[in-house]
Amino acid sequence: MEGYHAVAETVGFIPNPRGKDNLWQAVSAVAGGMIGAGLGALLLPGAIGCDQLIGGGLGALGGLIAAVLVSGLVLIVLGWVRAINRIASK
Repeated sequence: MEGYHAVAETVGFIPNPRGKDNLWQAVSAVAGGMIGAGLGALLLPGAIGCDQLIGGGLGALGGLIAAVLVSGLVLIVLGWVRAINRIASK
């Protein structure tokens, strides 16, 4: 499994079985969806004239996508740092 982690952290964009990383991404996705739903319910009805429920749903989708992308980028950089530290410690 150590070899897989080394490749995943060096290359990036490969599924990662690390529990803490997956937990971090799940928490980020839920938080992003909730923040997006709140903002969408408040801002979109006045901006595009939709119902609050529709605005909340669109905001939740946008927040979820944004949070997953940002947390994924953070995890990629963290994987690169782990790989650099692994190489430096040898």
